[in-house]
Amino acid sequence: MKKISHLLRWARQRPWKISIAVLLLLAGGYFIFNSNQTPETELITVKKGVIRETVNITGVVKPVQDVNLAFEKTGKITAVNFETGDQVSAGNVIVSLDTQELQASLLEAEGNIENQLARLSELRRGARPEEIQAKEAELNKANQDLTNYYQSVTDVVSDAFIKADDAARKQLNPLYTNDEELNVQLTFTVSDSQLKLNAEQKRMAATLALNAWSDSLSSISTLSETAKLDQTLIEAQEYLLQIRDLLAVAMQAVTNNISLSSDTSDTYKASITTGRTNINTALSSINSQIQSLASQKFVVKKIENELALLKAGTSAEEIQGQEAVVKQARAKAQGIRAQIEKLLLRAPFTGTITFLEASRGEIVSPNTIIASVISQSKMEIEANVPEVDIGVVAIERPVLITLDAYPEETLNGKVVSIEPAETIIDGVTNFKIKIAFDANTNRELLKSGLTANLEIIAREKGDVLIVPQYALLEKDSGTFVRRLNPLTEEFEEVEVTLGLRGEDGMVEVTSGLSAGDNIANIGIRTN
Repeated sequence: MKKISHLLRWARQRPWKISIAVLLLLAGGYFIFNSNQTPETELITVKKGVIRETVNITGVVKPVQDVNLAFEKTGKITAVNFETGDQVSAGNVIVSLDTQELQASLLEAEGNIENQLARLSELRRGARPEEIQAKEAELNKANQDLTNYYQSVTDVVSDAFIKADDAARKQLNPLYTNDEELNVQLTFTVSDSQLKLNAEQKRMAATLALNAWSDSLSSISTLSETAKLDQTLIEAQEYLLQIRDLLAVAMQAVTNNISLSSDTSDTYKASITTGRTNINTALSSINSQIQSLASQKFVVKKIENELALLKAGTSAEEIQGQEAVVKQARAKAQGIRAQIEKLLLRAPFTGTITFLEASRGEIVSPNTIIASVISQSKMEIEANVPEVDIGVVAIERPVLITLDAYPEETLNGKVVSIEPAETIIDGVTNFKIKIAFDANTNRELLKSGLTANLEIIAREKGDVLIVPQYALLEKDSGTFVRRLNPLTEEFEEVEVTLGLRGEDGMVEVTSGLSAGDNIANIGIRTN
């Protein structure tokens, strides 16, 4: 049963071989039936010719490109530019969704690109002469402001000295005797002897400090060097703090007195408070002057650095940094364009719309098929080859094509692809192949879905010896022909070696015969 099943399967896939087998059986029967008769034998002359082995199958014409189109995002349809059956070119927008918000964002991003490019151009160009002049003028003003601050130092310090001298010598004068001598004494008794000693020593030190300060002031003017003026401010600050410390101790001494009347004590305290107020005011002026000078020096230094950068030109690092900013701006704009593009359904190639279902104002969902497009003129044939024939089918093999719709037309093509995986059809293993039409094919004849009859030329040889299949005698010992001996005019069996077997019943003979030999026209298989 297994052999019978295999034979039936072989018969379905090789109908032409069945025909040849039937012819052989009929010829053999005729030969046996008439073996006792001696009719005249027909001769066949061996000659050279072309022999080809073909595989005959059917296929279907299909477009080379066939695609279903859908959106990646949800959106509202704002335009439907084509209808089913319309021809489209690659890139045509078939359907578009609302892109207003993204378009606004794109305009903003493109504006930013222009701004960053302008900045980059400025950096590459460097400073203009007028920019340098403006910065130099700014520096001159800053230096003049700094000079003005220094010119007011002598006034500020002199005022501070006057307030300090007044506080120590005038306001404290009633509290001390011999206040300008080395043996300074309080004019009242204090309960704390150490406090009394401290107050007297600080008064004596104040005299020395005020004298030293006065000498220092006599050596400065508005023309003094800035470093000396800076030092004068620092010294003034220290002298003021020393006098303020004296006032604080004096207040403690008055508070702890044991000999002053209440009125006198209050009068002393009021004088000390006046002195402290003046000292604090002077300290505030000195500190303010120091801070103003420091701030203005920073301004001058900053402008000097800016001017130096303008004159030196833009550094390579700064230009590279701005180039990176431009790239970032462009990338942002490109990202927005990509988002807009996802809201446009474009034709991926030139072709025909075979399906389109979209209405303006409709809300579409992602991955819902909106349109289908097939290539307009690029067609191919898809066919299935049985496994028994796939071994002789190869890429680039020529194919003769006839279409059922145009039976009188014979077209040419070639095998362009063979799928490596099998396809099972009705329990039979097949392999899917694709046939491309020749470039000069009349494309107007081709329509998707047409049935195509294919003759794949698997192998072909020219200028070889060929004989009919029915002239062969097949035996267990080999294959023979009955060749006519021209000398004896009798037939003799000659063993032959066969090559390619053609679909038209002809067989290649590679050895045993020569062109011009005459052989009998009948062959049977014998044991």
